[in-house]
Order: sequence, then C-alpha cells, then structure tokens
Amino acid sequence: LADLGKDVRKVDIVFVVDATGTMKRYFHSTRNAVLQIMQDLQDDFDPVDPKRPEFRFGVCFYRDYDYGPDLFDWQPLTNKTEIVQRFLDHGETLSRGDLNEAVFAGILEAVDKADFDDGFRAVVLLGDMGNDENDENGYDKQIVLNRLRDLNISLFVYHVVGKERLEEMEAEAFKRQVEWICQRLPAGDGSYFIEADPDSVSQIILKNIRSI
Repeated sequence: LADLGKDVRKVDIVFVVDATGTMKRYFHSTRNAVLQIMQDLQDDFDPVDPKRPEFRFGVCFYRDYDYGPDLFDWQPLTNKTEIVQRFLDHGETLSRGDLNEAVFAGILEAVDKADFDDGFRAVVLLGDMGNDENDENGYDKQIVLNRLRDLNISLFVYHVVGKERLEEMEAEAFKRQVEWICQRLPAGDGSYFIEADPDSVSQIILKNIRSI
C-alpha cells in the first residue's frame, strides 16, 4: 500500500444488513460481527504508521418493498466507528411476513448513496433470505453485478444462516443469487461465507486490500 499513493490507502466499506423479521434471531450476532470486522481491519495496522489506510465505514439496513418508508435505514460513510456502533445499537428488525427481501435494492441503495473515495471500495452483505425473483423494481443479479463492476466495488457476503437451513427455498435463493454475482466479479473481488466467524471475513478483506 505504501508504494501506491494516498488514494489506495483510502478504504471505504459499507455493511448492507438485512433488517427484516427473519433476521431477529441473528440480529445481535450480526451487529457484533460488523463491529468485530471493523475492529479487526483497523487493528491490523499500526495506528501511528503514516502509511496506515484511512478507513471509513457505513451501514445500510434493507427490508422489502412493502415496508414503504422503512425499506432502508442509512448511516453514511464515516471514520468514526462509534457513530456506526450507535447506529447499529438503534437498529431493529421489522416483520411483515414475507420471506423474500429486497436484497438487490439494498446493495444498489448502498453503492449509490455512498460517497466512495478513489481507493479500495467494498460492500459486506449480511443476510439470510434471497431476493424475490419478480423484483418490484425489476432489479436482478446482472444489474447488481454491472453496478459493482462499473464502480470497482468488491462484494463480501456473510450468509448468517447455518448450512442446515439451505434446504429452505428462500435461504438457498440467497446463496445462489450472491454466489452468481461473486463468481462473475474480477478475481478476488467476490467472496461468499457461510458458518464462518467474522475474523475469516476480515482476513479476506485484508488480503484484498494488501493485494492492490
């Protein structure tokens, strides 16, 4: 990183988090995973090293279209992790009964709203159920893939369910949809995790940062 200029040392990461009712059982552990990933990434670099990357983090909670004004909650990118933690602490899951969620809209909302710097850019998606195949806005995997490619954004997916729940149609759909996107991003720019600890996600992100 030190040899590649100031812009490369800028690291912007947006956590895109499912906040529907199906996530209620996972929400506290998901919050903790986000906090741990932020901490891991920053702890890996000496805080007094002038070549240390400049980290900013943001969060986008997504739900589904029938949530109306509650479809998204947004915390813009900031270098103050305490602001992100406060936002997470006040987050809540809402339930409307539908198992399909606006995953694609959540990703697109996050990348369109984030004021990314010209450095390393990533979305970390944490969710359980897939996007409705008949998306209300017409969003699909290809649209998400194109947007990530165009903006040079990496995608790291943390599937919060256990493997035993992949037999559920909606959970299997999430895996299938996000793996399709990850496999078509440039080499190393997409990763899918299930039954992983947050440190595993952090290490892959750090590997990508260091490989620039």
